[in-house]
Amino acid sequence: GNFDQAAASAAEVEKDRADTGDGLMWMLEAGKASFAKGDYQASLAYFDAAEKKIYEFDQRAEVSARDVSSEAGAALTNPNAIPYRGSYVDREMLNTYKALIYFALGKPEDACVELRRMHERQKKALEGHEADIKAANDMADKNKVNVDQLSGTSPELAKANADLNAHSIQSYSSRMNPFCSYLSAIGYLWRGDLNEAMVDYRNLRAMDPANPLINQDYVTIGRQTGEKIPPELAQIQAANYSLGKNVVFLLVENGMVPSRRAVTVHMILPPPIGYTGFAFPVLDYTQPALGRVDWSDNFGNKGQTFRISDMDAVAAFEFKDAMREMLIRTIVAIHVKEGATTTAYELT
Repeated sequence: GNFDQAAASAAEVEKDRADTGDGLMWMLEAGKASFAKGDYQASLAYFDAAEKKIYEFDQRAEVSARDVSSEAGAALTNPNAIPYRGSYVDREMLNTYKALIYFALGKPEDACVELRRMHERQKKALEGHEADIKAANDMADKNKVNVDQLSGTSPELAKANADLNAHSIQSYSSRMNPFCSYLSAIGYLWRGDLNEAMVDYRNLRAMDPANPLINQDYVTIGRQTGEKIPPELAQIQAANYSLGKNVVFLLVENGMVPSRRAVTVHMILPPPIGYTGFAFPVLDYTQPALGRVDWSDNFGNKGQTFRISDMDAVAAFEFKDAMREMLIRTIVAIHVKEGATTTAYELT
C-alpha cells in the first residue's frame, strides 16, 4: 500500500531500462504506479510515452522487412531477444487508464476520446491475434510439428493448461474485457447516449449474465430506451437514481493480475532429438482478490461492491492462446538448433 515508494521505484527502474527490450513494460509499470499514487499528470506522461513506443513498434513491423526478418531469426535462436511490445490486454488497459485519468482531471471529453481508442484496440486485438495464430500454425505445418501431440508428453504443460482452464470464464470471449465495456458505458451515459450505453450493457450481460449490478443497470437504461426486457429480468426494479448525472461510480481494483514465472518443461520430441527440456513461461496466480468490499457514505447509505471484471480470467484467455504460439515457436527453434548441431557432427 506504499504507493509513493512504488511510484518512485518504478520511475527509477523505468529511467534505467528505457532503451532496453523491456523499456515498454517499465513505462506501463511506472504509469500504473503513478496512477495509484494519484499523480495523474506523471501517469499520463508515462502512458503517452508508452503509446508512442507501441506505435513505433507497430509502424516498424509494417514498413521494415528487415525488422520482421530479424525478429523471425531471433525467435528461432533466442526468443528473449525480441523486445516487449505489449500484450493485447496491456494495450487496451493503457487507453482505459488514460480515460480514467481524464475523468479524474475533469476532462470527460478527452476521456471519451480514449474510450473510443480503447474500442479500436479491441478490434485490432482480434485481428492481430488471429494473424498471430495463423502464422504460428503455418510455421508448425512447414516444419511438420504436431504441437498438440507433443505437448501431451509434458506434465508441466498439462498442469499449466489446467490452471488456465480453472481461472477462465467461458462466457468471456478471448478478446473481450468486461471492465473496458463497463467504462465505455459510463462514458456514453455521461454524454447522454443511452442507446450506445445499452450496446455495452448487452455485451456485459453476455459476459456475466448473473451479475446483479449489471442487470439492474441494464433494466434501468432499457426501460428508458424502450428495450425489450428479458423475462428473467422482469422482476428487477430499476435504479431510483440517474446513471448519467449526479452519480458516483466507485471502482475498486481488487487483487493483482497473475505474474509470469519460468518452469522447466520436459518433452519427448521425434528422433533424432528425443527427450528435451526447456524454460517456458506460465502464469502464477499467487495474489487472490480480497472479495467484495463494503462501502458507506455520509448519508447513511451502504452496500457492497460487485465484480465487474475478473482480470485473472481476461489474462488467462489471452495467455492460453499466446502459449500455443510460443510453444510452436520454441519447438521449431529446438528442431532448427538440433538439426544444425546434427549436421555439424556429420560434417566432422
